[in-house]
Amino acid sequence: MDHRSEPVKDSAYRLIRPTPIRRMCRPQLVRSCVAVLVYLGMSGCIPMRYPYEHIDVPAARYFKSTCYHTFGPQSIAYYPFHGIFVSLDVTDTVALGLHLPAGTTAELNGHTVHIIGSTDSGQIDTTIPIRAAQHDYVRKGDPLEFSLRDPFTSEDHFGPLLGDTNNGRNLWYRFVSVTSEPRRIPTPRELIRGTIELPSITINGQTYEAQSIPFERRVHVEISPINC
Repeated sequence: MDHRSEPVKDSAYRLIRPTPIRRMCRPQLVRSCVAVLVYLGMSGCIPMRYPYEHIDVPAARYFKSTCYHTFGPQSIAYYPFHGIFVSLDVTDTVALGLHLPAGTTAELNGHTVHIIGSTDSGQIDTTIPIRAAQHDYVRKGDPLEFSLRDPFTSEDHFGPLLGDTNNGRNLWYRFVSVTSEPRRIPTPRELIRGTIELPSITINGQTYEAQSIPFERRVHVEISPINC
């Protein structure tokens, strides 16, 4: 017979009941978690979970996407391409950047990107239009390494694009998936993996064929600030 749950008596015949350890620990754990969350909230930080699309490019540097690359997932790939640099982010929307050193020229030979992949709901095959975007239109997540100068005067400005370098930063042309309203066009939801095909690029008079770049869904977790 199991006597663990029965009360016992001490020398003065007082009833001594077993301590409900599990019931005491659970509220204490909850209170501790609440205290931690309150402390983090008062300090301006909370735990955050970021699903994102990781872009797989050889020789790429990866930048975080929030607060000038200090927080968030490393969803921005930045890599060399035939004398210039290309940046690419396909999480939520498509953001394509051409970073041109002084003495280079480039032209983007197309106004769309092509995404093929799989989602939680099945296979997708879609073409998304892109337009030139002024830097102040883009979210406040751009790495400080990127030039903050704004070269665009028209959303249909795909080239020729002239390069320049200032304080070690190259002139940066940004293209995003938006309509002419403008309204952002999101990438397909629930992407698991796939490829994005970029337009071909002409650099210093030489045309290079379209790049087909693979990506896959990942999840990033960290303690992030509430406000940047």
